[in-house]
Amino acid sequence: MKVSIVMAAYNAEKDIEECINSIMLQTYPHFEVIIINDGSTDRTSEILSKINDERFRIINSDHDYIASLNKGLKLARGKYIARMDADDIMVPTRIEKELNFMEENPDIDVCSACFEIFGSYTVKEPIGSCDLSEPLVELLTRNMICHPATMLRKSFLENNNIHYKRYDYAEDYKFWVDIACAGGRFHILPDVLIKHRRSPYQVSRVYSGVQRETASRVQNEILYKLLNDSKYIGNHEIRIVYKSLENLNLQKLLSANTIRKIIRELYVESIRNTNHDVPAFCAN
Repeated sequence: MKVSIVMAAYNAEKDIEECINSIMLQTYPHFEVIIINDGSTDRTSEILSKINDERFRIINSDHDYIASLNKGLKLARGKYIARMDADDIMVPTRIEKELNFMEENPDIDVCSACFEIFGSYTVKEPIGSCDLSEPLVELLTRNMICHPATMLRKSFLENNNIHYKRYDYAEDYKFWVDIACAGGRFHILPDVLIKHRRSPYQVSRVYSGVQRETASRVQNEILYKLLNDSKYIGNHEIRIVYKSLENLNLQKLLSANTIRKIIRELYVESIRNTNHDVPAFCAN
C-alpha cells in the first residue's frame, strides 16, 4: 500500500458526497481512504454508511478533531499520507501527480500543491510553486501550505514522533513547523490539484479570531527558534535589529506582524547573500 488518504469529518453533510466522489475519480486508484467520523450529529454518518467501496475505512469517534486527525495518521498503512478535508474537492490527477513526485524525490517529506479557492465566500489566485529551502523562514509570516493538498512521507512522521498538537484552528500551521524543526523538506507543486472551498459556516471562518491568535503564537515560536538557532546566518546582527524593533513595539509604534515581516526579509537577504544557489523563496 503506497497511499493512505486521511480525513476527519465533522457535520459535513453539505459537502462530503462531492468530496468522496472526487476521491473515487482519481486516476491513481490504488489507495486506502481512512475517514474518521468525528462525532457528527447531522447526516454525515448516514452518508458514510452508504459508501460501497472496499478501499474506504470508516471509523466512528467522539468529537475531538485533533485526536481524530492523529487517529487517522496512526491507522494509515500507506508509505505516504494524503490529507484531505471533507468539504474540498480533489482534481482527478491529484494523487497520481503527488505520488510520482514523492517517489522521484526521496529527500522531500511534504509535497503540497497549488489550489483553487471556490464557494460563496471569496475567490483568490492559487499560490505559485516553490521549493521551501528554508521552511521556518517562509513560515514566519504566513502558512502558505494548503493542508488538504499535502502528501506526507509517513516514515518521517514516525521517525520524528510528529503528530497534530492542540493549537486551536491552526493545528496544521504548528504541524508544518514541527516538521521543519525536525529537518523536513517541503515542496509545492505548480499544478492546481485541490479545489478548496470557502464558506461562512466553516470553523476557520466562525473562529477566525481564535485562529489568528493561535497563528500568532506559532509565529512567535518560529521567531524564537530563528533568533536562537546558530545555524541561521546573520543571527547576531538580526538579534540586535530585533531588540530595536521590539522597543518600538513596546511604544506601540510598530506591530508584531510588521516586526515579523522585517525579520523574515532580513533572513531571506542574509541567506541569499551567503548562498547564491539557494532556490527562490515563495512570493509574499
